[in-house]
Amino acid sequence: MSCRKADNISSTSKVEGKILGTWTIDKVALEDNGKLFETDITGQYDQVQFNFAANNEFSILDQLKNETYPGVWYLDEIWTWNELDQEEKKTYSLYMNIYNPADTSLSTSMSWTDLKISSRKLIAKHKRLVDDGMHKYTYRLKR
Repeated sequence: MSCRKADNISSTSKVEGKILGTWTIDKVALEDNGKLFETDITGQYDQVQFNFAANNEFSILDQLKNETYPGVWYLDEIWTWNELDQEEKKTYSLYMNIYNPADTSLSTSMSWTDLKISSRKLIAKHKRLVDDGMHKYTYRLKR
């Protein structure tokens, strides 16, 4: 994917507009505890769809389990100072709260950082601390 347009996104509303709609998993890679090579875990997401609505509602449809997990999403604009270039750099993070479909209690929260998005591809990173250390994921979604 060429990230030319994705890296030069100028406004939060443009990014939000590109997020809207239905996405499927193209690839999920797991890098555990600094291992040299990543592990492809895409198969764990077979037939999973992410749906982002304009009202910040969100759902995950697991077609294999025939279950829909409701939730909410929001986008955050992150500014950091780049010492080398002596300029501010803007990136985006996508936050999702996913609820248990049976009782609407919070099931999990996810934050996707280093968001790169075009009209057809979405790439993001996610970190999660578990018992055996930090797990780092790279998600690649497609329309």
